[in-house]
Amino acid sequence: MAVKNIVAVDLGASSGRFMLATWQVENRQLALKEIHRFTNRLVEQDGHHLWDLDALEQEILTGLHRITDRGIRPDSIGIDSWGVDYVLLDAAGERVDLPYAYRDHRTDDVMAQAITELGAEHIYHLTGIHFLPFNTLYQLKAWLSANPGDIDSIAHFLMIPDYLHYRLTGSLGCEYTNASTTQLLNLHTKNWDASLLAWLDLPRQVVQYPSTTRKNARCMDLLGR
Repeated sequence: MAVKNIVAVDLGASSGRFMLATWQVENRQLALKEIHRFTNRLVEQDGHHLWDLDALEQEILTGLHRITDRGIRPDSIGIDSWGVDYVLLDAAGERVDLPYAYRDHRTDDVMAQAITELGAEHIYHLTGIHFLPFNTLYQLKAWLSANPGDIDSIAHFLMIPDYLHYRLTGSLGCEYTNASTTQLLNLHTKNWDASLLAWLDLPRQVVQYPSTTRKNARCMDLLGR
């Protein structure tokens, strides 16, 4: 009987789960099994709240090893997480800066600045997203304002699950539903809004086209199998 082994990694702000879904194709039966559960903690550095993405990556690899040690080869892997947080990469694919958490307070006054300069009605018409001070739009503005000399070093902008997919596969992409949490996605064009990118002074080529589908390379290469 044909079987598909599907890995789902569910990352929350305080914990994560590594699940294996076994799909029996002929009789259309789905079985779920928890393979690995782990803690996700904020870390503090230089007065800022950050995510330990290296630790999360290792937890994901632990889950993959537990599956492959059973002789199971995943047919696909999907990673989801909380929204709004992001990672910046340079041209070599390395992180430009620390992965800030949405609970960090560097954005406290930025939303008010955006509303003053762009107008709340205009922003909402473009994005349809609720105004929260930690939305990616304001996080990026805070970072770019604090690091104006580093903008030329930015080659890629990825959301948290996109970054972890990239680390597993080497494939760059931006999944649409997570991109919709940023307050940067134009709900009419289904693409990044050019006027908001201009307000950030963020080059358009830095952001990947948001897509509802993802073509992943083989994650098994990272395990040496």
